[in-house]
Amino acid sequence: MNRFRTVKFLGFILLMITTAGWGDRAAGSRFPGPAVSGIRTPFGRVLTTPPPRLPVPLPDQAAGGDYGTADAVEVTYLVSHFVQGDTPAYTTDTYGYLSRTGGTNEFYYAGVELPEGARVDSVRFYYYDSNATADLSFWWCEMWTEDGTGANPGADCPIFGTSSGTPGYAAADLVVNQTIDTSRDVTGDAVDDEVQYALSVGLPVTDTTLRFKGAKITYHLQVSPAPATATFTDVPPTHPFFQYVEALVASGITSGCAPGKYCPDAPLTRGQMAVFLSRALGLHWSAQYP
Repeated sequence: MNRFRTVKFLGFILLMITTAGWGDRAAGSRFPGPAVSGIRTPFGRVLTTPPPRLPVPLPDQAAGGDYGTADAVEVTYLVSHFVQGDTPAYTTDTYGYLSRTGGTNEFYYAGVELPEGARVDSVRFYYYDSNATADLSFWWCEMWTEDGTGANPGADCPIFGTSSGTPGYAAADLVVNQTIDTSRDVTGDAVDDEVQYALSVGLPVTDTTLRFKGAKITYHLQVSPAPATATFTDVPPTHPFFQYVEALVASGITSGCAPGKYCPDAPLTRGQMAVFLSRALGLHWSAQYP
């Protein structure tokens, strides 16, 4: 995440925390009704039922590279990526686990930067819990403002869970199954919103009985959904390769073999292969070779 996006994200976090009404049970909240005793949520939301206890870690998926849709890709967020919602008050132990020492906001936030269209499978949180009465909480969050104007900001953490028992050092998976889509109409007002994603961890106590070390996101790349209309007359929506050809067009990798034609059954020359690969991978000369 570059410096501009980092500053922008942190500013958005502070806006959500300090904006009047976010601490209230405002109309339209996705968590209406009375709060569950002892359960707080990021951005001042309230729950009508306790968060689910997270299961033990899911089986590891094969980690792949940056290309392809078959293998899982893993991204690690260290505890240093997380910021506290108010004046920082924390300490870390020898193993890098963070515990809260003060402050009125128990939540820590980390902005998530993943490829557009990626499907987030799960988030694995690494933590320590020796507290018999309190648990850590783990959240997948979205924040949005109207694209271009910055009006009508909002936030929600629709996927969540808590630790369970007193396992000591442990890990648990939050199942997400959500596609990254940073430009969509969240509020239903026919205006696209700029959507940002974040992880949040709640530490309700100010001692070392609850700690966390970070998180690991597992995701898969996806081919974009097929459009309603075809770009090429010889690759109609009924063609078995329609979705994939249209993905190449939308990515700027191909413009077809002739006006309105893709020639799906024609052989590929070495020259055409060079165009496909260079555009797909963004290949270019180094700056020292203009």
